[in-house]
Amino acid sequence: MGSASSLRAAAATVAVVSCLAVSAATAGATDTSGTIPNASPVGLRRFTVTSPPAGRPLEAVVWYPSTGGPTRLAGDNPIFVGEPAAIDAPISPGSHRLVLVSHGHGGNLFNQAWLASTLARAGYVVAAANHPGTTSTDMRPALGADLGERRRDLARLVAWLAAEPEWSRAVDARRVALIGHSLGGWTVMAAAGARVDLTRFRADCRDHPDLIACRIDRDLPIVFDAEATSTPALPAVAAVVTLDLGLARSFDPASLAAFAPPTLVIAAGTYGPDMDATLESGYLADNLPRGRTKSVSLEGAAHFSFLGRCKPGAAERLDAGIPAQGPLCQDGGADRASVHARARSLVVDWLDRHFGD
Repeated sequence: MGSASSLRAAAATVAVVSCLAVSAATAGATDTSGTIPNASPVGLRRFTVTSPPAGRPLEAVVWYPSTGGPTRLAGDNPIFVGEPAAIDAPISPGSHRLVLVSHGHGGNLFNQAWLASTLARAGYVVAAANHPGTTSTDMRPALGADLGERRRDLARLVAWLAAEPEWSRAVDARRVALIGHSLGGWTVMAAAGARVDLTRFRADCRDHPDLIACRIDRDLPIVFDAEATSTPALPAVAAVVTLDLGLARSFDPASLAAFAPPTLVIAAGTYGPDMDATLESGYLADNLPRGRTKSVSLEGAAHFSFLGRCKPGAAERLDAGIPAQGPLCQDGGADRASVHARARSLVVDWLDRHFGD
């Protein structure tokens, strides 16, 4: 994955130093390609959630099974390869299972498009939103410091879908599955009921000061309003998937031991001291209930392997920037497409097994 110093350089363009990030300079995702001739069964729509609280609109996207239509590469940009989708295509008939995806610190709603499109092909509706204050186009510390807002973003996203007539018919919003990468992995665990103990976390950081999560806290510091509740509440959580999550050591071990949703913990097999998977994903897996948890380390994967595939020459273009950001395209020995293929298989199997009909 590269040295700790290269990881710090890769993330230096965001408001705080973070390996849980994709910088605003390179990760802004737009639909830039022309029309693709062949129809796709995957549809895509973008929308904005404007429900309270005021001043926190959510730019969001939904991937869904569709009846097809002209497609474009969604999320395609000079660095990352987009995913084909039929923009605003009709939704396939029926009531579909709902999945929410949370991006990492400094990332955006297209970071896991490679996984969302696969799930849509498998019959799921997949929604993702930019988290204000911790997204590539909005890194304001005043909005990003209270990480509790991230879990409330997910509840607002479900509420919007449930209130829209077309989507309320297309999704079963009574149960959801949650997927998150990096800080997004922390977000979905917190949203599903894992209890955050910042006092314990800060004491732990004295023993592990090099972890990126600890450095973020020193820079912000992190706020988590444990008394605040989602408005409205998040529905029942059928399953959780974390992709090389960070900030895991902020979770109280007792709450993890009692964590109810079946949880798939996927870790990068290659890591440095900044993002030590044994201290993050390993801590999570060690404390979750054995019978409801599956832990997998993907050999050859690095932290950023869970972003989209990089285009030829992207790493060189990133390295030429100031600061250099090549680690966004660095993997741990395996090519990113193979990492994605293994992760897709694991995630689809996990959701199919635990979501139920």
